[in-house]
Amino acid sequence: MQKEEQISLRQDKLFTAFLWLLSFVSLYYNYRMASVVQHIPFGKGLVGVLMMGSEVLLISLAIRAYKEYYVALHPIVRILILLTIGYNVAHIVYAAIWERDVAYLSLFGNPQYQPLCMLPIALLIGLKPERFFLLYKCVWYYVLLLIPMSILIGYVETLAGTGLLFLLAFAAYLPRKHRIFLLCYAVLFILYCYKVDARATAIRTVMGGAILLYSITPFYNSKIIKVAIILATVALPLYFLRVYITTGNSVFEKALTTSYLENVEEEHVTDTRTFLYEEVIEDMNDNDAWIYGKGINGTYYSSFFDKKDGLADRFGPEVGLLYFLLKGGIIQVVLYLSLLLWAIYRCMVISNERYKIIIGLVLISHYVLLFIEEVPHYDLYNIAMWIYIGLAFAFTREEQDDEWCEEQFNLLFSKR
Repeated sequence: MQKEEQISLRQDKLFTAFLWLLSFVSLYYNYRMASVVQHIPFGKGLVGVLMMGSEVLLISLAIRAYKEYYVALHPIVRILILLTIGYNVAHIVYAAIWERDVAYLSLFGNPQYQPLCMLPIALLIGLKPERFFLLYKCVWYYVLLLIPMSILIGYVETLAGTGLLFLLAFAAYLPRKHRIFLLCYAVLFILYCYKVDARATAIRTVMGGAILLYSITPFYNSKIIKVAIILATVALPLYFLRVYITTGNSVFEKALTTSYLENVEEEHVTDTRTFLYEEVIEDMNDNDAWIYGKGINGTYYSSFFDKKDGLADRFGPEVGLLYFLLKGGIIQVVLYLSLLLWAIYRCMVISNERYKIIIGLVLISHYVLLFIEEVPHYDLYNIAMWIYIGLAFAFTREEQDDEWCEEQFNLLFSKR
């Protein structure tokens, strides 16, 4: 490892500051329903300030990255990125000016207002490959803090499982003692999740382990297997969608267990996604909103929650694909999935480097989960996914191979 590369990796202070601000914001909103967090003085105001600071850094980093790396982007990718960002910003502006239905402070202090605007900007940050390692180190610390907090507070956030998915996927590159520690940590967390019935979170962690196992097999770079994985992951979610619409049953009925619906009909106790597709699709038909969606403030009518809680109009469904469809319509879904699937193709088919293939597998897991949950918010997980998409399109030098990746990990976890 050359000294110049080592210095540049450790001195990306602007990106590091952005990650830490975003981590604090994510921690607060992940546990905002916990009584301990609700009693923090001026909690919402403080987090709003941190969020605004992170957004300023995000925009600054994105502009710098675009100026430096846009030439290396494929022209179609460049157009897709600009269209996605422009379309999302247009939704925010339209809601604020014409609908006059946006709490302006919430634009900068509420993570639910950001997904359709701020998240795609993070793709540009990922055009600098070295930033992946700083992101990994941030997620490492975040997960080490998040899981003990989950146990102490008594609320297991799914982001803990997603964080472990990220970490486990690349565990083969870690120094031996860190790898052993992470594997033990993951096993104990999975056991705890099943004890408290947090199965969806445990499944995410298991997915990370599955990616790790695949990455260390001798056939990880087999083109036939990689293409088969891509075809299967594109087809399976469409199958899930068909099951939702035609039967109302979920293939993940036993996995998606929740506790807050224990007093409603038995058919909804273990799967809160069963009826969401039907309700959102029915609402989109009634309002003729398929093309452009219903905007950043768009809601949908839920007969189920109207009967249960008296909340007829819901801000968003708990399924990522439906959330994008509701807010931005088919245009939003096509733009997002085009970038995501193209990134997967570049990592899985075009690239021969193991770390790029692992990135592709992580993006595949995100794609599949979008049809089940993965509600977009302005948090560490969603920003990380967009950075991963950027990494897929990033120009990498010839020397940035698997050996280079392993050296970067050793550097990252070496003693200062």
